[in-house]
Amino acid sequence: MRPTTAFAPFTVFAWFWAIQALVHQVYHGYFCRITPEMFLNVAALLLFLRPSSLWRFLLLCVVQLATIWVEMPYIYNHPMVVAIAEIVILLLALQAWLGSQQLNAERLHHLITQPLRIMLILTYLFAGLAKLNPDYFNPDLSSASEMYRWLVNKLPFLPQDTWAMHAANWGSVAIEFLIPTLLIFRRTRLLAMGIGLAFHTLLSINTFHDFTAVGVAFYILFLPPRWCEELVRFSESISRRFPWFDALRSSYATVGWIAVIFGVASFTHLGWVEFDAFKTWSFYRSRDVYLLFTMAAGAGFIWGLLKIGSGLDQSDRFPLKPLSYVGIVILVVNGMCPYIGLKTESSFTMFSNMQTEGELWNHYFMPRWLRVFPYQDDLVTIVESSHPVFQSAAENGVRFAYFGFHREALDHPDMSVTYEYRGEQRSVPRAGDDPELSRPQPYLLRKIFWFRRVSPPEANVLSH
Repeated sequence: MRPTTAFAPFTVFAWFWAIQALVHQVYHGYFCRITPEMFLNVAALLLFLRPSSLWRFLLLCVVQLATIWVEMPYIYNHPMVVAIAEIVILLLALQAWLGSQQLNAERLHHLITQPLRIMLILTYLFAGLAKLNPDYFNPDLSSASEMYRWLVNKLPFLPQDTWAMHAANWGSVAIEFLIPTLLIFRRTRLLAMGIGLAFHTLLSINTFHDFTAVGVAFYILFLPPRWCEELVRFSESISRRFPWFDALRSSYATVGWIAVIFGVASFTHLGWVEFDAFKTWSFYRSRDVYLLFTMAAGAGFIWGLLKIGSGLDQSDRFPLKPLSYVGIVILVVNGMCPYIGLKTESSFTMFSNMQTEGELWNHYFMPRWLRVFPYQDDLVTIVESSHPVFQSAAENGVRFAYFGFHREALDHPDMSVTYEYRGEQRSVPRAGDDPELSRPQPYLLRKIFWFRRVSPPEANVLSH
């Protein structure tokens, strides 16, 4: 962080917000090609180098929100949370700017803290809720058991018995309910953050460091102000001790870093560096770097407890403006989508083994009558197809929600397909010539709706 006399809690949060964007970009290989996502690389770098800047923070929010919109609907859960958070941030900033109140870093931080805290708590609760189904607690099917096996491959000293799989299944659900519960109460927030850092460090080892980066950024909003002030003082002391460290963030150095970003992308874009190899290398090195970063954050957390204490003596009251409810409502509706018959991806059901499609409904207590929309009612069974995705589905008994099947047909008009839908079998020599499969979908629904492929119950294994 750049030394600054600006409002410390905002500076620290903005720095971590820039880190989550940078981690996401490296994770998905957006440093490896000249694409529109390069603008997000630059915006994130600018904020990382000067996190005290309100306008750089807002620029990153605008650019990242626009990038996520372009990528939709094919985004996962953490970009969805980030997008909703940035909608709230920009709405509250605009309201303050147009209103009588001065817009500065301190004011914006006070406006966004409470709604973003609520959104993190709700995201954890939705993730835990989706896992309350029998498949998640079955070691042969559970996503948690499978991810624990990945972890054992990396940390072979961990137990590999069946009881350890059960512990992973039950423990992950318990943690996803425990963290938000502890975050609600001031006196238990630091405990929640300690548990969360340990939990997300394990996720980072399993290469989910992009999700971890977002979670850690949100945690900063729960830190007592004194902690943030100490972090900024620590940054200032580093710059005083090592003047070259601050020089790396000067205006000239910033131009140089931007040139490096475009230079690396140009090498792979022009074929001077092999794209897939470099993307794979950067993916795993970003995991290693961020894993070290989360471990350092954990050490800093322990240092903060010993040096600063809980900080409970400081005020922790933040407003919840009416515009904040826009984001909260969007997040709740998004989390409810699988249950009410809408989209099943990017709905905070991450690796839950939950099925709500067609005749399938495996949740323990959420009632089937909640499914009031028809988008999951009728599933498509593929018999055969020239499209590899459909042919693989036919061979493995995987079905599709009709909206997702229709989208795939629109995206691959030259394919042939034989499928069963609503008890009728149809053979289509070319999807682009079929009146039904070539019919355009509504633009807004096409941007929002993304459906999981529906595995048979006996093969309901790891799926995002």
